[in-house]
Amino acid sequence: KLSIAADGRKIFSASSFPLMMRKIFVENGKARLLSFIKSPVFSHLGRGEWKVIASVDGEKRELETFTSVFSAQDSAVNVVDFPAFFCEFPADGRHEIKFFISIRGKEYPTNLLAEPTAVFSRKIRMYVRNGVMFTLNGRTLVSRSVDENEEYRAEREQSKNFKGNVKKLRNAAIEYRRAHKVELYYDLYTVDFDNGYYQFKNDIKHNDGVERYYIYSREYKNIDELFTKEEQEHLVKFGSEKHKLLYLSARVIFTAFYGVTPVSPFGSAAGEVPYADLLDFKTVYLQHGVLHASLRSQNSVERCRADKIVISAPFEKQNYMTNYHYPEDNLIPTGMARYDHIDRNKKAKNRILFAPSWRKYLTQEINSSKWELIDSKLKSSDYFRNFSRFLESRELHELLEKTDTYLDVKLHPIIADAEGLFDIKSPRVVMAGAHVDIEDYRMFITDFSSFVFDFAYLCRPVLYFVPDYGQFKAGMNHYRELDLPFEEAFGPLALDPENAVGEIKKAAENGFEPEKKYSNRMKNFYYPLENCAEALYNEVSSWNFL
Repeated sequence: KLSIAADGRKIFSASSFPLMMRKIFVENGKARLLSFIKSPVFSHLGRGEWKVIASVDGEKRELETFTSVFSAQDSAVNVVDFPAFFCEFPADGRHEIKFFISIRGKEYPTNLLAEPTAVFSRKIRMYVRNGVMFTLNGRTLVSRSVDENEEYRAEREQSKNFKGNVKKLRNAAIEYRRAHKVELYYDLYTVDFDNGYYQFKNDIKHNDGVERYYIYSREYKNIDELFTKEEQEHLVKFGSEKHKLLYLSARVIFTAFYGVTPVSPFGSAAGEVPYADLLDFKTVYLQHGVLHASLRSQNSVERCRADKIVISAPFEKQNYMTNYHYPEDNLIPTGMARYDHIDRNKKAKNRILFAPSWRKYLTQEINSSKWELIDSKLKSSDYFRNFSRFLESRELHELLEKTDTYLDVKLHPIIADAEGLFDIKSPRVVMAGAHVDIEDYRMFITDFSSFVFDFAYLCRPVLYFVPDYGQFKAGMNHYRELDLPFEEAFGPLALDPENAVGEIKKAAENGFEPEKKYSNRMKNFYYPLENCAEALYNEVSSWNFL
């Protein structure tokens, strides 16, 4: 038994360690388990004093580790040191996997505990992923390759542990996916369409035996403009009974927004528990912009429900691998589908787009992934006061008049209700609608919206204007740092309205061409992007689905 003392008192003792299983991936003939060790002991030991050991069929090896995001324990900084790790083992045949913690040369066993993402529960004692069945036998994870018929029989047998509508839906899904290849596409309720829509529009044209459905979460007034009559037959309402059946039957989910609530008809991970063994799909995270905000906890491989991530730039590859611990084979460098629809040769109009992001500290979460603006907080904030001073600035209005330019203001959907709070006297400052054609704009202004990367793709001048920089750095928003710092990004940074107007004036004097150092960064940022949606279709079509 291991004991640790401090000041003559025992502060920790254990004869085994809890191993929290997070995810199991199966592809290309390999299984990969992602886990972390949940114990405070590592905070009291030097890095060279311990090792995580895997035993696969009796053959032991040391595993590389990284600091788990769960070391923060819901704080802003790490308060303990939980080691996380991947363990790979063959997907074919039968294998027994155990784990040990070696501390100062002595080995201690681990107890395998399943997080909700690792499926096992009181009623679910086995599950199959891509032709491999996993079961728990005491402190041992057992894997065994199975064929489709054995998987079918095992899942039907496991359905007997449930009753009523749960059992009925489980069995319906088990039967449906035996005869259907299902792929689902998603955006989020806050947008009419994004990369999920564009990927669906590309893939639905292929007659390859796959059933494809776009899951919509809002009513469309212009549905005939967005979807053909044939495509409309493949629209399914979010949360409907059909959505539930298709979700449990899917082999791939494409989503522009990560997490459970943006895609699951069951509302939460807890709601999925009775069906968790049936969720044998790969989640392809299409993204809705290049990740540059430092969201190390939320987007970590340990938390984010993403088996594959579509990336558009070498920066993303390095960022996801280094800061979020994704293996390289989880990243698909085909580029976001919406880049197929940005015309880099279209001439801009005499317009500037101003699109600030929203602020967590000025809103309240009414339910998961849905936020509501608090007007009283907004009106008393530096964020609102400085944006108001900027939009109502006489110097800005005179500059726009002199250069015959218009400033369109596009508020984030979460704070769109603030539109009427500004007292703007100039007809050259206009509140934009929900949709804009980004090619129409000669310049882009934002704080840290990922929208900026679309303008970098166009190689248009960018200005970063952060009106509440102190609150941002204090961590009052979702994040306090950027993975792509302002000083390495695509334009100058202004912290007050006067400097912002001054930077717009400089851009106008330069003919609305980006400065050379910024244009070089823009031109060298992306992979060569061509037919992004079709490239992703070809990638997914090459996968081996068992």
